[in-house]
Parts: sequence; C-alpha cells; structure tokens
Amino acid sequence: MTYRLYLFYLSAIFSICSCANSQNDAKAQMSFPGTEIGRFAAAWFESVNSGETGTLEDYGILKDGWDAYHASMIALAQKNEGITPYLVSYFTDQTIEIYAKENLGGYVRVVLSYDADQNSIYAMSIKKSFEAKDYPLQYGLEEKHVIALVEKIAEELKSNYVYKNDGKKIADGLLARIDTYKKIAQGDLLARTLTKDLVAISNDKHLQVIPPSLESEVIARFIGEDDSEDVTDEPSVEINMLDSNIGYLKMDRFTDNAFFEDQVAETQNSLKDAKAIVIDLRQSGGGDGKAVSNMIAYLINDKIVLKDGQKIPAKNSVANRERPIYILTSDSSKSAAEALAYYAITFGFAKVVGEPTAGAGYLVDVFELPHSFFLVNSTRTSFDKGEGWQGKGVIPDIVVKASEALDIVINEINKNR
Repeated sequence: MTYRLYLFYLSAIFSICSCANSQNDAKAQMSFPGTEIGRFAAAWFESVNSGETGTLEDYGILKDGWDAYHASMIALAQKNEGITPYLVSYFTDQTIEIYAKENLGGYVRVVLSYDADQNSIYAMSIKKSFEAKDYPLQYGLEEKHVIALVEKIAEELKSNYVYKNDGKKIADGLLARIDTYKKIAQGDLLARTLTKDLVAISNDKHLQVIPPSLESEVIARFIGEDDSEDVTDEPSVEINMLDSNIGYLKMDRFTDNAFFEDQVAETQNSLKDAKAIVIDLRQSGGGDGKAVSNMIAYLINDKIVLKDGQKIPAKNSVANRERPIYILTSDSSKSAAEALAYYAITFGFAKVVGEPTAGAGYLVDVFELPHSFFLVNSTRTSFDKGEGWQGKGVIPDIVVKASEALDIVINEINKNR
C-alpha cells in the first residue's frame, strides 16, 4: 500500500479567522465558510475558548436549552487551554464538521448543526480524532471522480467481503444509489455519506470510507509500526480510584503497541488494593484484537481458548482471583470492545452491565481507493455465520441505560461488600 502526504491551502471562498497551526502550534490562518453555518462555527469556537456565551446568544443557545451542555464544552476547552480549529472537514447549509486540536491534548472533530430558518441549534459534539491534512480534491470532486470511487468500492466488496453473496448485495445496493453521490464535491462529505449508506445497506458497522484527510487514521489503525510524530492515536486507558475503593478503567481504544501494553500492566499496581474493578467501554470504538487478548490475560484465573483457537494464559491478574469485575457497555461499544464483553460473558470472568453493543463483529482490512481514499472492508470472521456478535451486539448480563450503568454497578458493589 502506498501512502502520500498532501499539504494544500483551502480555496478563497472562505472567510478568514486566526487560529493555531495543528502541526507546530504557531499562529496561522484557518478558513470558515462564508455562510450562516460558517459564522455559527466561528462564534462557537470563540465562545468555548473565551468562556463566554454572548457570541452564541443570537443563535438560540439559551432558547433551546443548550446552555448547560455548552458549559461542559467550555470546561473541556479550559482544561485543555483552548481548542484550536485548523481545517474544515465538510459543511452543508445546516451542518459543519471541523478538525481541531486541544492545545494540551489530542486531535478532535467538532460537529455543529444550526438551522438559520428556525434560529435553532440542534447538534454540538466533540469527538476524538486523528491529525487531518488538506488534499487536492477536498472541495473539488467531479462526477468522474465520484463514479471511479463508488465503482472501486463495489469491486472490493464483491471480491473481498467476508461472505461473497453478501458482498455482492451490498455492492449492488451502493451502485443503485450512485446518482445521489455524483453532485457531492466535498471529499469528506462524500466519505461520510458513503459510510452511512454502506452501514444502512449491510448492517455492518465496520464498513467505512476514509477520506485522504484522515490518512493518519489509516496509519494508526492498520500500520501499527509507524512511529511518525505526525500520527497520533490517543488511547486508551484512564485509571482512577472511585469512592468506596472501587478501581475504574475507562478504555476508549484498544491499541496494539507498547504504550497500551504498559498502560494495561500499570493497572496491576494502580488497582492492587481496589475491592472491585470497573472497566468502562461505553465510548470504546474498538481497536486491535491483540490488545484485547492482552487485557483478558490480566482478568482471568486460568488459561482460556478463544473461538479461533487462540490460547490466552492468565497473567498476575488485577482481578486478584477474588475481586468482582464489571464491564460497562453502550450501543457505541464496538468491535474489540465487544470482543472483551463477549468473552467476559462466555468465560464468566466479568459481569457486563449496560446496553447491547453495536454489533460490529467481523475482522477488517483496509484497501486503497482512487484519489487516495480508503475502504475499511470486513474480510474475515472468527465465527460461523450467525455466531458471535455481528449484527446483533453483545447482550449484557444486566441490561440498563448506559448513562445509569456506573451508578448501578457501584451500588451493587457496595451492597455486596
């Protein structure tokens, strides 16, 4: 696979605001669209970075009840000494996505939606991301580019999808919609649209089209040996001790590298005196199966053998052979996170509490597409068809709302101890 790095400037159709460069933190110029959604985004960043809501009062922030949620975003920005926008991912009349950098943290995507006709905000979010880059066709896709891209996706699905008949059906479903894609000129918007439709057609939440802006995501997720400073895959494990001496691990991504392994091993020392362990996977987007195996080794009493024949020996476990372990899930828990929950239930080394998981159960590979896009395609499975969690998720031992899962677990731990 060939990887190419592009650095280009945005078109002059955008208005200008001052911001910090994502790669060297020096002052630079970043462009917002000269539209209502662009002006809203500029006001939003000014607000979260200044700590003042005044710039958003004209956008219905108080009317729509967004003030408390927005206050939490201000707090996040202050914790990181600001959130600096550096690249517009895509925009429509009502929605804009912007790549940004927490000044003391990692890369994020900010998604904002505003209806000017209704003077109403209806979406704000900050999601972890990867360093993004400009590319030549970011705003200049033509119909010929789109056709080539969609046809290559269909070809890869037919040739390499885990079940050939399913791959053909998904490919045919995507090709039937090709006319709806031909007028999309923004590369990131096309990638998001294709991803959404692929998932809708297939019920396979692993299928994804990655735009050239997120080449660093491809490198971080699929080429773990790359040590470039430009590639940031922020994991991973947050370790805390809660009240009542309960150990808490929040795991956002399972990463097969030495840093992740060191973090997992550190849980032994950090949580050695905890009376119970809680592993929070409610926002975990998955990751590498090897990292899951490494985590399981610390949680089991005796060697286990997985469905694919992999043998996992027990390490000097954080479980201490006696302490209860709980895993929290939501419908956002995907892939590798689902594997940990699935094997916890299968082998009984932890109790799973929360919502059924996303149902992304196949193993994937990445394929190059025309114009430096990429396709994440499901190519393998460790289970016979119908087994595992593909398409149906992992059903927790205790099914509750994800937002209530931690409190319920804490109450159960305290009641039983």
